[in-house]
Amino acid sequence: MDNLKNNIGNISTFDTGLRFVFTKNKFGGGAEALYRSILSSATVKPSWRVVANADYALSDNQKIIFSFGRNFDGTVTKNGNLVAALTVLFGIGTNR
Repeated sequence: MDNLKNNIGNISTFDTGLRFVFTKNKFGGGAEALYRSILSSATVKPSWRVVANADYALSDNQKIIFSFGRNFDGTVTKNGNLVAALTVLFGIGTNR
């Protein structure tokens, strides 16, 4: 699949997903899976996305997050399906 504009026209889709989240003290994590199917056309194959993530609270207003998974077919890279990200989140203002 390429990243060109979709010229199919009006389509109907079916999307469904599942998400699991857990926390333990400063550690947290989870996983999610999403499935997408085009109901009105057989031109586009069904696709899915799976991501697992882990996070650690550095302080009340700071968190580091690692995500790893497979994205919908062809939307991030042309020939690959691996997505990995390391995120540092800093809050502004009072601690919450």
